[in-house]
Amino acid sequence: VVVPSRTIAGRDEGTPLIALEALAAGIPVIASDVGGLRSLRGVVRAPPDHPAALADAIDRVLAAPPSPATLRESVAHLDWHRVIRTLVRSG
Repeated sequence: VVVPSRTIAGRDEGTPLIALEALAAGIPVIASDVGGLRSLRGVVRAPPDHPAALADAIDRVLAAPPSPATLRESVAHLDWHRVIRTLVRSG
């Protein structure tokens, strides 16, 4: 999954659900290094507004894709069952 987000007029994207869903499914994500995408582990990032860097990142992932298990683990802390247990313990 490729998420080529941009910063426009000082505003950028939060954390796109498509990136979270792809990682949870074990699908590689290549994204611009903006907004909430910066904080996601498991995402291969490229500078925004730099198509050549984005293409290079895509090529790297296609040549050596990360393991699906590693990608799923990168967002496992966001699983609702874990989140609920954490909220119940701290509440």
